[in-house]
Amino acid sequence: MMSDSKTAGQLKPLSKKTQSDQIVDILKEYIASDKIRVGDKLPPELSLAKMLDVSRSTVREAIRTLAVQGYIKIINGKGSFLLQKRIDMPMKQIAAWFEDHKMELGDFIEVRKLIEPYAITMAIERGTPEEFKRIDAIRLEYEEEWELGASPKLGDVDARFHQAIVDMAHNLILTNLYKVIVEAFADYRQRSFAVQYHADNAIEPHRKITTAILTRNTADAQRYMTEHLNKVYTDMSFS
Repeated sequence: MMSDSKTAGQLKPLSKKTQSDQIVDILKEYIASDKIRVGDKLPPELSLAKMLDVSRSTVREAIRTLAVQGYIKIINGKGSFLLQKRIDMPMKQIAAWFEDHKMELGDFIEVRKLIEPYAITMAIERGTPEEFKRIDAIRLEYEEEWELGASPKLGDVDARFHQAIVDMAHNLILTNLYKVIVEAFADYRQRSFAVQYHADNAIEPHRKITTAILTRNTADAQRYMTEHLNKVYTDMSFS
């Protein structure tokens, strides 16, 4: 395994404005090199942060991305360990993971179909001007990230888009319930949005939902949300 000092010679510092996906690319180069072998432990987050001149939270986000993509395994209290140097067929890997969780994920989608169309009605009625602006801002953020290509990060932005709508309902029990669902759904969401086809499928629904919210068209908002979640359920079959 490569020592921290040797790793520092391989990894060039980045500016503090660099996005975590650029760190992911650098770490992938390191993983692909002969400086680390399958089973080896990656340098600690703090060491990587100092080497790359970024915050520890930014490194943590990059590490999580690599874990979701299947390159590394994070063991709490021990660190991150290299699982494999190449990911050749992400779609098949996602499909295999889905087969192990199909029933559970189907249940989550059904619960979302109960909560979100109802929440969007209250969001339109109770949302503040700042919250309406936030929905559109998150939609734009998703599209900007989407322009860079499919990635697990899109799953995080998508989660914030839907959570923001539920939060606008100003119902504490509903908000907390949905947060539990989002957390349980996070692994699939990140894996799914790493596939371009799935990332593409959220663009138009998000636009329609946002337009309906901004124009306070409750009927359209409910319809577009339901159609969106039906499409998510269809995508889960990886057809």
